[in-house]
Amino acid sequence: MNSGWVQEFRIETQAFTGMFTQKIERLRAQLHQIHSKGVPAAAGGYDSDENSAEQSTKHLVFVEGDADVAAFKPTKYFDTTKEHLDQPHNRQRKRAVAAAADAAAEQAAELSSLSRKQVIAVARAERKSKKRADRELSGKYKELEERQERLLKLRRTAEHFESQRNLLSKGRRVKVADAEGGMPAKFKWTQQRSK
Repeated sequence: MNSGWVQEFRIETQAFTGMFTQKIERLRAQLHQIHSKGVPAAAGGYDSDENSAEQSTKHLVFVEGDADVAAFKPTKYFDTTKEHLDQPHNRQRKRAVAAAADAAAEQAAELSSLSRKQVIAVARAERKSKKRADRELSGKYKELEERQERLLKLRRTAEHFESQRNLLSKGRRVKVADAEGGMPAKFKWTQQRSK
């Protein structure tokens, strides 16, 4: 077997997996709501020790002493309402919540002055834009899932090629584990005494 071809295949596989991993990371950063869904460990995901699948999304606030810990109020510190404390990625400030409530009240006043046909048109446009946004979001989630599956398939294929290449080498081998779950069978080569 030509070892140049094998080396070239290894380099290309590493480049592709790196590229896929970067794209997956970019998508995951865009879709920050994904925390419990990790990429499988075989796809280079977050199942390793340093990056757990349950990534922490909490703030760490340092205070001086026990008295400060007892007096700490997260709603005051983050200037937000209780409802928004669990959203570290998009936490609304109190003044933004008040401004949104004022804008909603103004919009309700405007809608009351419009005719019935205009109100129906506005509601239809809002439903249409919400449906479009939901469709885009679900498309992004689907793309992320497809990229993760593609990366997993690429890595499995590379492992199959690597195991086939290793089986062509010299030496006695013992089968350690059967092929399962799309992964190739595992072999262990016995050590040979060098002469």
